[in-house]
Amino acid sequence: MTTRWLAKPFGGFELAASNVFVSGVHTTALLPVNCRQYKIEDLDKVMQDLHRQYGRIAKVNGLIGHPDLLFVFDADLIRDTFKKEEVLPHRPAMPSLRNYKSKMRKDFFGDNMGLIGVHGEKWDAFRAQVQQVMLQPSTAKKYIAPLDEISSDFMDRSRAPNKCPIAAKVGDDLRHASRTNEPKRNRIDWAGGQSLMIVGRGLKVSQIQEMRDENNELPGDFLHELYKWALESIGRVALDTRLGCVSRDGNDESKRIINSINTFFWTVAEVELRMPIWRIYETTAYKNYIGALDTFRELCMRHINIAMEKMNSSTEQKSEECISLVERILQKTNNPKIAAVLALDLIMVGVDTTSVAATSTIYQLSQNPDKQEILFNEIKRSMPSPDTKFTISMLETMPYLRACIKETLRMYPVVIGNGRSLQTDAIIGGYHIPKGTHVIFPHLVVSNLEQYFPEPDRFIPERWLKRGELKEHSGCPHAGQKIHPYVSLPFGYGRRTCIGRRFAECELQILLSKLFRRYQVEYNYEKLTYKVNPTYIPDNPLKFKLTERSS
Repeated sequence: MTTRWLAKPFGGFELAASNVFVSGVHTTALLPVNCRQYKIEDLDKVMQDLHRQYGRIAKVNGLIGHPDLLFVFDADLIRDTFKKEEVLPHRPAMPSLRNYKSKMRKDFFGDNMGLIGVHGEKWDAFRAQVQQVMLQPSTAKKYIAPLDEISSDFMDRSRAPNKCPIAAKVGDDLRHASRTNEPKRNRIDWAGGQSLMIVGRGLKVSQIQEMRDENNELPGDFLHELYKWALESIGRVALDTRLGCVSRDGNDESKRIINSINTFFWTVAEVELRMPIWRIYETTAYKNYIGALDTFRELCMRHINIAMEKMNSSTEQKSEECISLVERILQKTNNPKIAAVLALDLIMVGVDTTSVAATSTIYQLSQNPDKQEILFNEIKRSMPSPDTKFTISMLETMPYLRACIKETLRMYPVVIGNGRSLQTDAIIGGYHIPKGTHVIFPHLVVSNLEQYFPEPDRFIPERWLKRGELKEHSGCPHAGQKIHPYVSLPFGYGRRTCIGRRFAECELQILLSKLFRRYQVEYNYEKLTYKVNPTYIPDNPLKFKLTERSS
C-alpha cells in the first residue's frame, strides 16, 4: 500500500475560512478568531491567528478566483516540501503581472519576460542566461567602491567626482537618447506608457546631514529618503549610471521612478489579493497599477538605452567597477532585451525591499543600545574614522553587522511569507494535497516561534554567530546554537532564491557601517508597528535621533 493511499484527504482539514466576505475584502477576510475583520495590511495578523487557532498546518479555501491555500507553520514540513519541489518550481503567481508581460505588453517583452511573476520554461530559460553573472559573490564585490561612494553621498553633503567617465548623468539629453531614429546596435525601443496617477507623497531632497531637525531627528518619511539611496545604488550597479537621487538638488526623473515603484507596490496588493475583478473590469486600483508599470518601464528604458549607447560608443578600457550588470549580461548573451528586462526587474524589486531592510535594522539597533555599542566597536576596528572607505575585506571583518541584519530579518522579514504552487499532488503533514494548491510558508510567524528561537521577541544578533567567531561573545549562550535552516529564509530558497541577494547584502552592510560609525542612533517614540504593503513596512514616523560620535 502506498503512502498516497494512507494519507488523509485534503478535505479532512478543519477549515480556517470558507468563502468569507467582509466589507468587500475577499482573500484577507479569513475570520479565524471571533469573526474579526481584517484588511489587506493586516495579513501578518491573519497568519498569526491561523497558527494560534489551527497549529502547524491550516487550509483556507473557497476564495473566488484564487486557488486553495495551505499555510504551513512547521519548519520540518517546510523543509520536506522544498526538498521535493519540481525542477521548475512555481511560486504563487501574480497573474495580473503575468498578464501585463505576456499579453498587454507582449510587443515589448516577447519571450523575455524576466523573473518576476514568471514561471515554467520561459522563467527557466531567462534565469539560465543571467544567474551565472548575478549569483557569483565576486560579481557583487566588484561594485563595493561605487556603492561606498553613494552611501557617502547619502551621508554627507560633499560629493566625490565620478571615477568612471562613461557613467551617464541624468542631465544627459534623455529625449535624444531615447527617441532618436538613428540605428544603434544594442538599442531597444520602448512603447509609450499610460499616464500615471501619482499617489505617493513628495520626496524631500537632502542628505542625512541636512535632514536632521533642531532635535537632531530625521524626518518621519525617512523611508522615502532610503528609497532614493537604494535607487541610486541599483542604477549605478545595473547601468553604470548616477541617477542623481542623492544629490542636493535631485531630479524629477528619479522621483517619478520611485513614485511609480511605490504606486506599483501600493496597488499590487489590491489587485492580487482581492477578488480578481480586473479580469473583467478595470478598477481604479488596476488602472493605477498598469499606469505605474508603464511609467516605470518608460522612464527606466530611457536610462537603459543611454547606458547601451554609451557602451557602443566607448573605446576606453574600463575598470571592473565601471562595467555595469547590463554590459556583463550583454557580453554573455549578446541579447540586449535580456539585459534590459533584468535591469527592470532589479530596479522594480530592489528599491523597496533593501530600503525596508535598512530601516528595520536601524530601528532594532536604536532599541538595543548595548547591541549598538558592540556593533560600533566592531565597525571602528575596521573603519578608524567615519570617513574611512568601505573595502571588500570589510565584508569579512564585520560578522556582528551581518548578524544584526540576519536577526532583524528574522524578526521582521521584508516579505512575510514564501510559497510554492504545487504542480503535482503532494503529501504534506500526512495530508494528500492536490495539484494547484498554493502552499504558503509564513516565515514571519515561524521565525518568531519559541520552539525555533528561544526568547524570539528579543533582538539577539549573537544567535547568528558561530561559536568562537568573536572572542567577546564566546560566553553567550545563544552563540553557536544550531538554527533550523528552513525557518528564516528572507531571500527565498533554491532555484527561486532572490537573484539580487549578493548586491542587497553589500548595499546594506556599507550603508549601516557608515551610519553607525558616525552616529549613535535613538528612537524615542512608541514601538514601531508594521503593516503589509505588500512588503512588511513600518507604519510609524521614522524620527530617528542621530547624535554624532566624537571619535
